[in-house]
Amino acid sequence: MRTSVAMVLLVLLCSCSNDEQADEVAPLVTSEQAQVIAERAFLSATEGKVTKYSVRSFGDTSAHWGFVVEGTGEFARPGHAWIVTINRADGRAEVTAGM
Repeated sequence: MRTSVAMVLLVLLCSCSNDEQADEVAPLVTSEQAQVIAERAFLSATEGKVTKYSVRSFGDTSAHWGFVVEGTGEFARPGHAWIVTINRADGRAEVTAGM
């Protein structure tokens, strides 16, 4: 009987700690929101001078969403690609130009 009670308590404790960990890991910024943020950050960084581009997901980590923005049409040339990372927790963007 004591063993059964101990097992139930152990299972309950593990369940609670897993729920708390799941809440901490869940991103506050969704991938769809991150893509919008990435495009806005790219446009701001390039001052809107690159008007034809594509955005694709690239290099996601547990802490960041990652996107590559590449110039298309007359903007498709070497050096016209940007990496944009979005912090999953707070939505902060970082743009790295010319890869």
